[in-house]
Amino acid sequence: MSLLVSARAHLVDYRHRLLRYGGASAVGVVLGQTILRVCYDLLGWSALVANLVAFLIANIPVYHLNRSWVWDRSGPSSWRREVLPFWLVSFAGLALSSLAVGLIDRVTGNGWLITVASVGAFGTVWLVKYAVCDQYLFGPPGQSGDHDGPNREMAGDHNDPNREMAGDHDSSNRGMAGDHDSSNRGMAGDHNSSNRGMAGDGARPAGVR
Repeated sequence: MSLLVSARAHLVDYRHRLLRYGGASAVGVVLGQTILRVCYDLLGWSALVANLVAFLIANIPVYHLNRSWVWDRSGPSSWRREVLPFWLVSFAGLALSSLAVGLIDRVTGNGWLITVASVGAFGTVWLVKYAVCDQYLFGPPGQSGDHDGPNREMAGDHNDPNREMAGDHDSSNRGMAGDHDSSNRGMAGDHNSSNRGMAGDGARPAGVR
């Protein structure tokens, strides 16, 4: 039950990434199956060879779409941490697909059934491949993409009270400075008035004389 709840929470949090992952996979399926049918129907290659060639060609753009578009990775790829593991996971799908394609080709020889077998085999490892990419290849460290949105929003919410507190503090400082300046001006006015009064008192005896 907890696993289902966790999976559901992940689907909600990363639904846009899953949609992009599905789009990248759709590009691979369309490209790969087109190459498969051309090699099998038009060139007359065996189903196994056609499936292998289709996989090798289609997996190149799929890798770059997953890395740069789905997980928003930039910069040069790491062969040890990204490229080789991605292809190893993909080869697991190829192995299953080759078994299914070879069996259908031997039993029926129907090109459309071969296409269905190939797509179905890759589809069985689709979610497993996503989990591997998200947890080990492109996700950590610092999950990017859609997950940054809530972080940025939380950071913005955290900064707003700080800015508000800073604004209140500045206002109080300006108020205190204004009160201090007013008192200084009042004291200076009183001092000037007393000085003028003393000067006036000292000047009158001289006038009488």
